[in-house]
Amino acid sequence: MSKRLLLFSCAALLAYRSSAQAPQSLEIKLPGELPGAAKLPGAAARLATVSQLQEVIIQNWNGTAWVDFQRQSYLRYVTPTLPAAIQTDRKSGSAWVLYGRHRYRYTTAGEILTDTTDQYQQAPTGAYFASINTFNTPSQIRWEWYKTKNAFSASAPWDSLKRNSHSYNAAGQRTQVLEEFYSSGFFSTTARRLWSYNALGQVSVYETQSNSGPSTWDPLQRFTYTYNAAGKLQQAITESVLLGSNTYGNSARNTYTFDAQGRESLLTTETWATTNAWAPSSQTIYTYAPNGDPAMATLQAWNPNTSAYQNYQRAVFAYVQVATGTRSAQNAAIGLAVAPNPGSGREAGLHYQLPAAGPVSVDVCDLLGRPVAAVLTAENQAAGPHRVALAGVALAPGLYLVRLRAGQQQWQVKWDNR
Repeated sequence: MSKRLLLFSCAALLAYRSSAQAPQSLEIKLPGELPGAAKLPGAAARLATVSQLQEVIIQNWNGTAWVDFQRQSYLRYVTPTLPAAIQTDRKSGSAWVLYGRHRYRYTTAGEILTDTTDQYQQAPTGAYFASINTFNTPSQIRWEWYKTKNAFSASAPWDSLKRNSHSYNAAGQRTQVLEEFYSSGFFSTTARRLWSYNALGQVSVYETQSNSGPSTWDPLQRFTYTYNAAGKLQQAITESVLLGSNTYGNSARNTYTFDAQGRESLLTTETWATTNAWAPSSQTIYTYAPNGDPAMATLQAWNPNTSAYQNYQRAVFAYVQVATGTRSAQNAAIGLAVAPNPGSGREAGLHYQLPAAGPVSVDVCDLLGRPVAAVLTAENQAAGPHRVALAGVALAPGLYLVRLRAGQQQWQVKWDNR
């Protein structure tokens, strides 16, 4: 569905794509990409404080403990709820290695103007795959353009790989995406995706088809969605084309359960077994922080030998509370900033200007606001500009908050220690 950054739609924040084999990875989705996903109300930007998503860590279960696998960092917020970049890193040994990055530009109304995705090899090769979206209107994608180059040559030229063109109905709902691959100077149609809607404007059927001739479309997969009385996605049935025919047969079924607050609490996935019945495949359990923010999503695979679910993968969410319209103004008033940022503790420093002399304390905190290192403790400083080096702070690379206290006042700024 629409790739709008609706960051507080809990039910759509994670999606699991099932298979008849072992469960695939948890996939971090931009909220709003699932049918029936809640939309972020415009009033959210006017709240006194909002929960600003900072980081999502994907971990795999190794049989005895959770091990970091992938990290998504939400960076350079242009408003309290709209990040300018989402960076993906993969764990390699003890280090995080850049894997990909979304880059966003917005209209003054907060709609995405451009959405560019880069995929990286390790340095010095740099990006080797990119997708660039252009829009008819702020909420309607016209083209998705995919480019690639030799992944092992930093000087290799970019070349078109494929493009997707989007069509919409009179109500502004996407009805078709036409996929074309580029070869020998020409685009050739290879596949299409089709959407149908119910009377409430919710997706009822989504289908993928392949092109086997000038006007011949062969079915590939079909997804049928049903909703509960509250308009939330209740069930999604996946059908795939049976071998040697153009006939659909059951493949997978996702069933969504919601808690008393209307938040997604459980996603169960079943696959169509050879016994012509639904058999358990996996479940995803969603938990929330006391303030309602998503805290964790745990994917568990069904073990037929023990007839029980067992841990497979999980996503852990980290937020920071941001005062809308006030925090940035307060920080600007005293010039609070970490520079360079991003920057490691060997080179970064906290810059600020005290309006009056007095005791100053500086702490480094995790994204939940818990102190992890003390930099200054009640040091008397004169009014005026100051810089406090962060060189003595021994922390693992990652995202932190640097908190400044002066008298009865307190400020904080995010520090990307990488």
